[in-house]
Amino acid sequence: MATVLARSAQLGLGEPLPEIAFHRRVVEQSAFAGFVFFLLVPVFLEELLFRGVLLGWLRGRMGPAAAVLSSALLFAGLHEGAGSRVLAFLIGIALGSLATRAHSIRETLLIHLVYNVSVLAPVLG
Repeated sequence: MATVLARSAQLGLGEPLPEIAFHRRVVEQSAFAGFVFFLLVPVFLEELLFRGVLLGWLRGRMGPAAAVLSSALLFAGLHEGAGSRVLAFLIGIALGSLATRAHSIRETLLIHLVYNVSVLAPVLG
């Protein structure tokens, strides 16, 4: 945990998300439940909503670049903390661009899952 706090401070991200203690308790009770509810479900829902439904809808109304930026901005708004929002916005641009080029969210699902595992694994220990 100290490593995560130190790394967050170096990146200017502040403290980790406030629900980390809750995540840790759930994972201590059941690693499988923690994996499903904190990694698989959020990744699937966020990708389906932001890169699937919303990005597709916006692309039809404003063009691909504006759609990617708009969906990334809304994705960032879902995350807590200024540092987390900036990072989520940048990730949203990258994933939105990929989904637009690939005409699919398959790749973005995998990338988002790997990213969330890499962020949460050290915290949840």
